[in-house]
Amino acid sequence: MISKSGAHKSKAISPLISVILLIAFTMVVAGILAAWATQFVKVSQSEFVKCADARLLIQSSFYDTNSETLYANVFNNGKIDMDGFSFIVTLDNGSVISNTSTVTLQVGTVGSFEMKTPSNIREISIRSMQCQGAQDSIGKYYIQGIGY
Repeated sequence: MISKSGAHKSKAISPLISVILLIAFTMVVAGILAAWATQFVKVSQSEFVKCADARLLIQSSFYDTNSETLYANVFNNGKIDMDGFSFIVTLDNGSVISNTSTVTLQVGTVGSFEMKTPSNIREISIRSMQCQGAQDSIGKYYIQGIGY
């Protein structure tokens, strides 16, 4: 149809059809998001349950002033085997030195960690990279060789 101004008029989609298309599009997007969220929750929940039984304990530590090396013995007192650890040293001035290890600690076993570091240690920590909640820390007073 041509109007007086010479422009063409075209009919739009009926409002009923546009509402149906909008609802259908929304349902498809919601279905995709629901499938993704369900899978995400299952994976997260299984990791959480597995890691709930993960525990670490720094049994002993020693600082060798001659070699400027810190040694620590870490006990896996949890219920699952763990591998991959961060060994973190916080110095008195607040700076942090860290080292990663691919050591596997089976349940009930002790692993040894060592790191070159200055003697002005404030704290040492061990953290599992597999289970973030599995960690232990001790202050300098518990480190043989520098503690008081």
